[in-house]
Amino acid sequence: MSNSEIVRPQKGKQEQALNLEADIIFCGGSAGSAKTYTLLMRMLNHMEDKDFRAVYFRRNGTQLVGQGGLWDEAIDLYGKFGARPVASDLMMHFPSGAKTQFTHLQYEKNKLDHQGF
Repeated sequence: MSNSEIVRPQKGKQEQALNLEADIIFCGGSAGSAKTYTLLMRMLNHMEDKDFRAVYFRRNGTQLVGQGGLWDEAIDLYGKFGARPVASDLMMHFPSGAKTQFTHLQYEKNKLDHQGF
């Protein structure tokens, strides 16, 4: 990443969320309030941990891979840190071995599909 591409949180709630000591965070707010980007940035705290795994859920696949979806945001942000996208699995692989998966959870019947990631 070049010096001109510094990634840092916005002052206020985004900065607070990135400094929380929690394993699970629920975010609320209106569209465009940086909730998604905050959660993507939070994973960067763990990108050097070879055993770290994260999963980001959206309600349906369109919200993941549609125009301007979560997958595009992840490729842009994580690519700055050397992560390699694997589109077939919607997974980002960091040089350390850390991984982040992107998936949907639209139906109640699918709630157990993600055990063991």
